[in-house]
Amino acid sequence: MPASFGGAGQRVRLVDTLLATSMGNCLDMSLLYASCLEAMGLYPILVLIKGHAFVGAWLVEDTFPDAVNDDPSLLTKEWPVGLTKFCLLKPLL
Repeated sequence: MPASFGGAGQRVRLVDTLLATSMGNCLDMSLLYASCLEAMGLYPILVLIKGHAFVGAWLVEDTFPDAVNDDPSLLTKEWPVGLTKFCLLKPLL
């Protein structure tokens, strides 16, 4: 069952709830994966599109210039070489 929606967004479940229920939506899981990737010393990437979220990591020591960006061309410009620079995945529990 999805977390409740607020007026302007969606509530995010805590990791204890995700693990106890073995249930989470794409945003819950993407944030959990990103936290784990960062704890391992990697540089996570969160990609949010309407109705979905993906997570990934840089495969090289690199990041985008800004922590938050709404310009999809930054990602698509990197995509031709992106398979060697970063990877994205659909997180599952």
